[in-house]
Amino acid sequence: MPDDSTPTNAPSGFQRCLGSLRAFCRHPFFAMFVLIGVSLAVKENYPFSHFPMYGNPGPSTTYLYIAEAREDGSHEPLPVRELAGITAPKVKKIFGSRVDAYCKENSRKEDTLSDRELASIGQDILDYLRPLAVKRSKGREPMPDKMALIQVRIEYSEGGGFSETPRTITDERKPL
Repeated sequence: MPDDSTPTNAPSGFQRCLGSLRAFCRHPFFAMFVLIGVSLAVKENYPFSHFPMYGNPGPSTTYLYIAEAREDGSHEPLPVRELAGITAPKVKKIFGSRVDAYCKENSRKEDTLSDRELASIGQDILDYLRPLAVKRSKGREPMPDKMALIQVRIEYSEGGGFSETPRTITDERKPL
């Protein structure tokens, strides 16, 4: 019978707990729990997120689209990606950068631009898209003769719904 003074090889409760913790730290789930904890602590703050759309979205936004300007006054949206190889969000970015450049060049603010100035910038975009469409056309009709650049404002109302308000930036049926 062993004496109480002789050491045994059996681990103590603390050592068993420590061994289990070491084994858990080597398991892939440990990395997942650490990542979840860090993500919850950091949240959507810069520099951990470069996506301001998730941080604090505004009550309104806009999108642009290219449309065929018909003689009856209606506008039929065009598949600009298929025709010119540029997506609608890219058209919005091009328009925004050209408006910014125009404002900087003329020491103006965007909200002070006249409809005529915006129409001129919009016409430049339509003129930019035509050669791109011709390159991609491969024998089919590249773009309609008369086009329009339409901006749509989407707003969230306090009642819980959304409203869309279209605005024609430029229409090739009408002179600038």
